[in-house]
Amino acid sequence: MELVNRIPFVFEEQEYEIRIYQDGMIFKVRAFLNEEPANGYTYEADFSTRIGLKRHFGLSAIDNLIEDAKADIRNKTWQRLLEALQREG
Repeated sequence: MELVNRIPFVFEEQEYEIRIYQDGMIFKVRAFLNEEPANGYTYEADFSTRIGLKRHFGLSAIDNLIEDAKADIRNKTWQRLLEALQREG
């Protein structure tokens, strides 16, 4: 996958980076902190039609993936999942 965009994002005084990757018509979005994945989530969209790369970033599908990645950081979704798994096991 090719890295096509990086979006800085600050939460609780930590500097995250939302990265967008492309492989053909598949786009993946992932949050990073200190050059490492910030959580276990990856967000993906698969476009079956050929649309120019610049147009993809204006589409709500990719914008929504970016916002989902940010929301999961803000809501501490991954941390809550890990805590729930620890309580169960």
